[in-house]
Amino acid sequence: MSDSQNINAEENENAAEDPNGHRHMNLDETKVEYLIKCIRRNENAESKKDMVKVNYKILLNPKLRLVRPFMVLFGTAVVAIVTYFRRFPVGRWIVCVCATLVLFLLLGTIMEYLLESYMLQIIRKEIDKRLEEIKEKERLEEEERIRLAREEFEAATNQ
Repeated sequence: MSDSQNINAEENENAAEDPNGHRHMNLDETKVEYLIKCIRRNENAESKKDMVKVNYKILLNPKLRLVRPFMVLFGTAVVAIVTYFRRFPVGRWIVCVCATLVLFLLLGTIMEYLLESYMLQIIRKEIDKRLEEIKEKERLEEEERIRLAREEFEAATNQ
């Protein structure tokens, strides 16, 4: 399989289509349902004391936390090998390796933060879409219930 086919296969695993043709991320459904219940509870809360904190981070992939360590290890290893083969003195070599360790730690932290914030935006949009779908479904059910009650009332008054 080529790289592009691997990427497309990965995208298909991470996204699913609903009957309306919308693409959804494959999120842990039990956690999504829990978040939706918390959001709905907060909408109906009478006071701030009754509100529940909603933490979208529970839906993040735990592998996202591995970005920083791998960046640090890979970057520092490359610099260490290059400086070793260039015959740097040991003292200078240790200083270079330690400096790159700190540099890649900062870069990894920034990269992890950016990825996390981007993923949280996607998750929030996905949850908002699902909430809108649920509200629309409830609205249609309520309209149908009212229509049936009205027809029943009209049938009773006509007799």
